[in-house]
Amino acid sequence: MEGAFRIPSPYSNNAGGVTNLGEISVHGSRRVEVLKLWLSLQHIGKRGYRQLVDEGCTLTEYFVAKVRERPFLQLAGKPDMNILCFRGMMPSSDEWNATLQTYLLRNRNVYFSLPPYRGARWLRAVLLNPFADEGMLDEVFEDIDRFAATSLREADVVQLQTS
Repeated sequence: MEGAFRIPSPYSNNAGGVTNLGEISVHGSRRVEVLKLWLSLQHIGKRGYRQLVDEGCTLTEYFVAKVRERPFLQLAGKPDMNILCFRGMMPSSDEWNATLQTYLLRNRNVYFSLPPYRGARWLRAVLLNPFADEGMLDEVFEDIDRFAATSLREADVVQLQTS
């Protein structure tokens, strides 16, 4: 726990190797990180956060259905919450996924991170944006379909040229 949560305070003396419990707990007075949480709770409230999470989970189910409709995409697993990983199953899939990530950011202003998992790069979607809806996801998947069609045509041209 100390290795994961410790943030040393500049005014503490760490002599004797004794764990300073203040450095591994909620920061309270040292920094204002907790203020962000408090202000958000005051503005949105528990019900608001509950609604955001519920809507994120509903959108995740919709996203999963959209991925499953496309034989060229694969899910990493069944998501438990509002986070999921998927990837294109194309030649040079890692490169394809990285290029798709850039394409969606540039054309749709949608960002999927690209973490490594099981020796490959996967696109990671976090569905918690209060402005996201099914219509927006439909547009994202239209872009994914266009990107896939273009990259398949380009792969066919390259294959013909090397034959």
